[in-house]
Amino acid sequence: PSSKMAAPILLRLLALLPASLCFQLAPQQRSLGPAWAPRAGAALAQAEADPGGGDDDGLSLGDELASQLRQALGSMEKEELRASDERVLDSMVDERKQAFNAVQGDLADAASKLQDELESRLEAELTSVKAEAMAKIDAAVDKLRASAAAAEPAAAAA
Repeated sequence: PSSKMAAPILLRLLALLPASLCFQLAPQQRSLGPAWAPRAGAALAQAEADPGGGDDDGLSLGDELASQLRQALGSMEKEELRASDERVLDSMVDERKQAFNAVQGDLADAASKLQDELESRLEAELTSVKAEAMAKIDAAVDKLRASAAAAEPAAAAA
């Protein structure tokens, strides 16, 4: 990968490493103490902005950091490596959970809208069927009343 792409990845990796290990990455910067991190961040930002510039020996800041990271990781104890791996995996799982929760929320919203739409359609259809049935019942009642009214004078005449 290019140094422009490697720098953000390395920054993420560095953020997951213990603070004691970060100072092992650049022993010459130890005298700067906590001020080293912002300066390193500024240097990384400059390297990303100007990928062609930098050292005369052809190594970019990303390559240098990658080399120092490999050296520091090689000198780490197994327990620290395991803890670092756990942090990386936990971070990846958290990112996937967030992505899944976002998709799940979108699906729940879509399902809710669909359910509301179906309920309104069913209610409209039910109202239509009910009105049609009531009209048929009213027509049948009117017909029975008419036939009953016609049958009364005939029954009275007999």
